[in-house]
Amino acid sequence: MIAIHVSSRHINLLPVLEGLRAHYRAYSLVRFNDGSYPFLENLWVFLARQPEDLQIEGLFPNPPPFKQSIAPRLWTDDYSDIFRLLY
Repeated sequence: MIAIHVSSRHINLLPVLEGLRAHYRAYSLVRFNDGSYPFLENLWVFLARQPEDLQIEGLFPNPPPFKQSIAPRLWTDDYSDIFRLLY
């Protein structure tokens, strides 16, 4: 399993991780926490090869409260476009 912290007020990395997930045929779980100071909101994506690897007690999906409007695309050595991911 890989846990990736993608919280940012300026860039949306979820389409990049969705492209990565699709390319490797992995399973994902998105977890969003809306906290209070000093623990402000945070967004985590968990990737695993098998769906049962994501079945951890206390870890349940909770997608962020915003809608995805950017199509997933895998970043490679030949392609990356950070400007389309800016908020």
